[in-house]
Amino acid sequence: MHVPRRGLVLALAVAGTAAGLIATWPASATSPQPQAPPKTVNQYFFHDAPGPIADTGGQIASVTLPKGSWVVTAKVLVGPDPTTPTPANVISMNVLCLTVLGSGPGADADTSGFLAPMRSTAGMFVPTGGPVVMTASHTFAQAGTVTVGCADFGTSAWYQQVRIQAVKVASIVRKQI
Repeated sequence: MHVPRRGLVLALAVAGTAAGLIATWPASATSPQPQAPPKTVNQYFFHDAPGPIADTGGQIASVTLPKGSWVVTAKVLVGPDPTTPTPANVISMNVLCLTVLGSGPGADADTSGFLAPMRSTAGMFVPTGGPVVMTASHTFAQAGTVTVGCADFGTSAWYQQVRIQAVKVASIVRKQI
């Protein structure tokens, strides 16, 4: 079979042009591309110095987060007052802490407590210490505040090693279990 040279050149030119157009055609025009997952942002805040916990409660830490959906974990290490002996009338350490995300009726919060009986150390009774951990999630429409506060109900407790870890997520789904 004989193909005229001019027809072969024309066929190759058309094929080359078509291949070039297909190669430069946007992929989204031919098939849908999956969306990239949102970037995870992790913000970590800490304060190591000790401080007293108020009998009736008070804020011990506060941070501001940008708008978006956040899952927040807060940890506070509580223990006896390191500056003075434990009063004789203190028979246990009772601490309740609260982490609040946002403000007003739409705020989200979690509470956690620590109750420790006295323990004997060299003939003296002293309260033990330990961690209080809370977790909550919230979607901020604009930058918002996370606050951590504790009360010790007259048991002379102190806090230290406050940690707040905030992880930004794509969305929050709440389901009661």
